[in-house]
Amino acid sequence: MIERLNRIAPGGLRGHAKVMFGGPSGSDAVEKAIKLAKYHTGRHALIAFSGGYHGQTSGALALSSGRGFKQDYLPLLPDVHFAPYPYCY
Repeated sequence: MIERLNRIAPGGLRGHAKVMFGGPSGSDAVEKAIKLAKYHTGRHALIAFSGGYHGQTSGALALSSGRGFKQDYLPLLPDVHFAPYPYCY
């Protein structure tokens, strides 16, 4: 599947992906996105939308804004900032 995705990727991405990951859950995808963002930017702080839920792994839980279900696991990742979800009306 990953080879097929690489063949049908748009424009400049086709054949040039340096990292491809196929994981068993959405939380795994969030964990990889965190790692790739930190690696690519060289920064450590992360921004997530208030009210978002990203999964039960440690990094995904840090980006989820509800304290009720993550209270027992604090502290999680440092430097996570929450922004309000845009509302254009």
